Amino acid sequence: LDEIGFSKNVWCVKAPEGFAWGGSGVMCTTRDLARFASLVMHGGAYNGKQLLPGDYVSESTKKQVDNSIEMNGAQPYASHFYAAGYGYQIWKTDYTERSFAFLGMGDQIAICIPEVDLLFACTADNQGKTDSRVTIFELFDTNILKKQSDGPLPEDERSLHEMDAELSGMKLCVQNGERYSPIAGKINGITFTDPSNSNITGVQLTFEGDSGRF
Repeated sequence: LDEIGFSKNVWCVKAPEGFAWGGSGVMCTTRDLARFASLVMHGGAYNGKQLLPGDYVSESTKKQVDNSIEMNGAQPYASHFYAAGYGYQIWKTDYTERSFAFLGMGDQIAICIPEVDLLFACTADNQGKTDSRVTIFELFDTNILKKQSDGPLPEDERSLHEMDAELSGMKLCVQNGERYSPIAGKINGITFTDPSNSNITGVQLTFEGDSGRF
């Protein structure tokens, strides 16, 4: 990961037993995800150096098992990524013969089209939203993949100005809340337990002025 410029503060969520989750929980940026997907898309090589075994990367991005059962009532468009096959922790897509995707929980996604050297990555928090992944793939297909070309786009000063204006006005949304919520007083310092959970003995929120502890 250091070789491809991954963020230095990346970390992995651990299970209650102290082990890293094998298939989830990597805390990294969207750009980090794109860097790793690019490494795989280029056969495990980066800047002329082979970091992953080329043969393994080739096999991991091929259809190893049939995954059509993953459709499970999903929208028909989902067949583009739910029924094209599954490699080694990597999903096949049917855009091209070699295309594939990383599909993470909540829509941490990287779509790779090696034939045209095209990679799309996004991060999200869409857990519980059944149609969000379909929407992302549809928008990628119609607005990016079908409009890509071998040459550069013609200059468009007006669109560039509009994009810059939009980006400059974007802000991170912060959830508003009452500073002195009556609910806070009712749950402050109270321990909530679940006898059926053997790993977590209790959950408690403690409020101290403008700060809190979980």
